Amino acid sequence: MQSLGCEVAALNTVQYSNHTGYDQFRGFKTSADQIRDIYRGLKQSFLNDFDVMLSGYIPGAEAVEAAGRIAEDLSREATEPGSFFWG
Repeated sequence: MQSLGCEVAALNTVQYSNHTGYDQFRGFKTSADQIRDIYRGLKQSFLNDFDVMLSGYIPGAEAVEAAGRIAEDLSREATEPGSFFWG
């Protein structure tokens, strides 16, 4: 996305060595609290003016809820009504 000229802020929800479909993998899941804290840091630094939020694998219901709350916040604070999309 960056190579297409889009502003990007990555918020990793997992950091794995490889796909979990392999016989083994190493790494960790980011907790819902950590996800919220990273977003708070972006927001406090005024780095939260996004038009799109893309999400992939999110590890667990609490983390999904945290991502949903972030999407709600981004939508509410969008500079133009209807200009924010979460996919």
